[in-house]
Amino acid sequence: MTQGPRNSLPLGRAARGSVTVRVLTDPPQGRDTVQDMATPERYRLTLTSGGAVVMQSEWPIRETAARKYTSWIGSYGSMPGARIALAEQTADGPWAEVKTWPDSAA
Repeated sequence: MTQGPRNSLPLGRAARGSVTVRVLTDPPQGRDTVQDMATPERYRLTLTSGGAVVMQSEWPIRETAARKYTSWIGSYGSMPGARIALAEQTADGPWAEVKTWPDSAA
């Protein structure tokens, strides 16, 4: 099994309970983030085609979701009827769209 950075869990094993562990969360320029594994996923990307959900993923960090949003446009933007939406979960629970591609205002 491949080992992660020192003082981390072996890759492929999940932490149990509410434990704070050192997690590399898609780090830009080699930075890493320490976060509570109980942190909810707050940012969601949804790819739809013809109104049907094709793919959906969530992240706790906005910068990661924003990078993935741009990446998804490049990877899936040519799909017929593609629509990509970045949404943020509000404090009271519902999801609010932050931006969409193609721009719905156009």
